[in-house]
Amino acid sequence: MNYDEIQEILQKVEAQKLHDFVTFALQKFPSLQTDFKNEFYEYFPQQSKEDYKREIYHAIDLAGGSDGYIDYDETDNYTGAMYGFTNQASKLIENKNYMSALDILETILISMTTTDIDDSDGCRWDVADDCMANIKNIISQAILENEEKVYQRIFTFLMHEAITGEIANYGIETSDLFNEFIDNQMYLREMQKEFPKIIAKSDKYKAKIYQELLQKIEEN
Repeated sequence: MNYDEIQEILQKVEAQKLHDFVTFALQKFPSLQTDFKNEFYEYFPQQSKEDYKREIYHAIDLAGGSDGYIDYDETDNYTGAMYGFTNQASKLIENKNYMSALDILETILISMTTTDIDDSDGCRWDVADDCMANIKNIISQAILENEEKVYQRIFTFLMHEAITGEIANYGIETSDLFNEFIDNQMYLREMQKEFPKIIAKSDKYKAKIYQELLQKIEEN
């Protein structure tokens, strides 16, 4: 059915029957619940990071089917689910609920280290880029609104990743977000202290990234 046909039928269906059908569909198809929550999140009680973690990892499990591996033909299931969560994070950012948005975005990034997927089409990096764009937006807003707990949390997350390389081991580089803090003259001493240690134990590629960040700090 096309859009117009669906609209025509919906206009004829009684509200209660439509309500009953949606209830039935949500109970029968758990994967639909994620889309439903992402679309109408503002009507749900505020969730904890553990709640988001359960939902995100469950969505990843569903994307891969019974064998747990997300093959090339199933990557749309994965990206569709993850973009649903990043869209929810975007809406939370619009409502200035930065901490909940970070709960989602950090969980997605960390989940990439254990997600068994054929990402030869770059789907994992596309989702990571979306997460990074949202986090960059949060940094800008939090600094502007002097939300210290928010930008401190992000800086701590970035520094932990810079030291451990947990996410970077999967080709996902978060270091560019440090530029937001450098441009705003924030945490410069902390970066000057830690970056040389990171450079000393890194490969040439990663070392170059943090050398350039250090140079930018010195130029500022």
